[in-house]
Amino acid sequence: MNLVIKKLSKDMLDNYLHFFDDIAFCDNPTWSWCYCNHYHLLDKEIEVIKSKDESRTCLIKRINDEKHNGFMAFIDNEPVGWINTDKKENYARLMNDPQIAYDTDKTIASIVCFIVAKDYRGKGIATRLLNEAYTYYEKEGYDLVEAYPMSAPKNQAENYHGPLGMYMSNGFEILKDLDHIKIVTKQVNK
Repeated sequence: MNLVIKKLSKDMLDNYLHFFDDIAFCDNPTWSWCYCNHYHLLDKEIEVIKSKDESRTCLIKRINDEKHNGFMAFIDNEPVGWINTDKKENYARLMNDPQIAYDTDKTIASIVCFIVAKDYRGKGIATRLLNEAYTYYEKEGYDLVEAYPMSAPKNQAENYHGPLGMYMSNGFEILKDLDHIKIVTKQVNK
């Protein structure tokens, strides 16, 4: 498998839209409206988005403004995976949640979402995306990478934060155990 991972840029807008329009949610169309906007917006902002097209427009603006970050995985130039990751402060939903947001003098990167195309799941793509993000944050001088896997996902779709086992086998530790999620972290620069 010739997997290539690229950091999202404005030049990749068409790839991103192709992935979310045609590939990402082919087996879970109920979530197809999101375009990975959810953690960037508060509930009152999401309520304003009345359609999938409005969500798509919101996402296009954020990519063009370089305010939507993460990495895409490609096989033979076809997008097959995505990790939504950025500086924690750039996720309004996280920063508005008192159980997740906390005062720190550390630079924290958050991982809020993974999506892997149906036919490519279970092949290590999410782990490769995770490792690529971690390496990027290491080079950028971050202190921690933080993620929010579900405590007891009922189905594959609920593992959209990434499965807990993947984090644990890649050196993450549980920081907090909340009702429905665990907050896991990994030191970057010690």
